[in-house]
Amino acid sequence: MFVDTPGFGDAKCSDEDVFRQIADFIDLVQNSVIFAGVLYVHRMETEFSTDAERLLRWLKAFCGNDHAPFVTFVTTRWDAIVEDEMEDAVYKLREWESEWSDFIDRGAHVYNHGKFYDGNGQETSRILKIRVDGDERARQVQNMITRNYRHKRYVDPQFVKEIKQGRSVETTTAAQILGMTTRAIILADQSTPFTSGAPEPGYKPNWFEMLKSLLMPVRQAFWNTITTLSEFVKYLYSFLPTETLFWPRFGRRGIEFVIQMPMGTRIVVGWGKEGFFAYPQRDEDNDDPDLENPDIDNWDVGDIETDDSNGETMEAQYPSADGTDQMLSDFGDTNEERQFVAAFGRARHELMEERGSSECRIM
Repeated sequence: MFVDTPGFGDAKCSDEDVFRQIADFIDLVQNSVIFAGVLYVHRMETEFSTDAERLLRWLKAFCGNDHAPFVTFVTTRWDAIVEDEMEDAVYKLREWESEWSDFIDRGAHVYNHGKFYDGNGQETSRILKIRVDGDERARQVQNMITRNYRHKRYVDPQFVKEIKQGRSVETTTAAQILGMTTRAIILADQSTPFTSGAPEPGYKPNWFEMLKSLLMPVRQAFWNTITTLSEFVKYLYSFLPTETLFWPRFGRRGIEFVIQMPMGTRIVVGWGKEGFFAYPQRDEDNDDPDLENPDIDNWDVGDIETDDSNGETMEAQYPSADGTDQMLSDFGDTNEERQFVAAFGRARHELMEERGSSECRIM
């Protein structure tokens, strides 16, 4: 899950209010997701100031030393810099990197969004224009996330650790950097007696609090579903080529992941009544979840033999159409589709072994 939070330094919203919105969301999902990292977005024209220094101190308090390797500083608007000013921009970036050195020295990354990175993840001088190179810019970001966050032993940010220990938002280290007061005091200062059952003029309801209260009864089941599917995709991803990409979507059957293999083959993975399913996404499908998809309601479980990394034979599970012993009937005989089917079987086997389940369903 990728969450785009409100930005700090907004004249229309105080930093304290922004942080509280972030904290409310973390409270909503803290027991149901793994916090993979923080992307700190930085506009290249930003000058160092007291506010910028305060925000960095807040980021240190929010992440803590243990989560520093999971931070990526993402600089933006490189395509807005004219050629004559590029040297000055690079010099300014070095100055900012010195301000971020406490993070970088602990393993944090810097990614210059809008610059082209080669296949080894090395930055080049080529600038990608947003109107011309939009698709390539998106692919570059996906590759960056793969490089920086794949195969890591994730650690909760310091703020999340403190919340899980039972501390209130206002008493966390990050909140103290912003000088926050308790919510009870804030509400008391803002409250005035009502003269009738209707809210007074100018009253603005807290829609996030209302939404959170409505979601509370179902959030655990919802997040368990996402967590289990994400865990399965993580296993699956480990058996696929390095350049494979994936992203989530909401399809007609619910939550799905689109897997894109290095040569362009796209495959959809999700869950249904019988457990995990997968089907190839043909060109005519596009990304429209309302289009007709292959029927998987009657899929059963079959066995295939795959070789593990030691050259030994292992038994893995894969879904077969109508209970037959043939490969997935909707998949073709291309190398990538056969490679995916084998990876699907191994991933499903791994998750079944870990969970001790014979069905590997998402509950």
